[in-house]
Amino acid sequence: MCKTGKSATINAAAEESGHELLRLNLSSRTTIDDLIGKVVLRPSADGSGERPSFQPFAFTIAFRTGRWLMLDELNLAPDPVLQALELAMDTVSDSISHVD
Repeated sequence: MCKTGKSATINAAAEESGHELLRLNLSSRTTIDDLIGKVVLRPSADGSGERPSFQPFAFTIAFRTGRWLMLDELNLAPDPVLQALELAMDTVSDSISHVD
């Protein structure tokens, strides 16, 4: 297999521009939770039990912090993951166009 250096190019561009890069390797087993995040139970502050808490993953972390996100092997992602990405990017695009 011939490597064309796409990932290395993205890494270099992020470094050159001063952006932190998050990388997510997608596969046919990637879920929306792997991309966006999920609700998990965490111990409550007072120790009386557990409480639900959102644990963000790559897409949410990049969106919140302004980091670049490289979605490697995007062609392997299942349709629901691709649809979630499309919806998220459309929503962001709509939000930005309303600001202009």
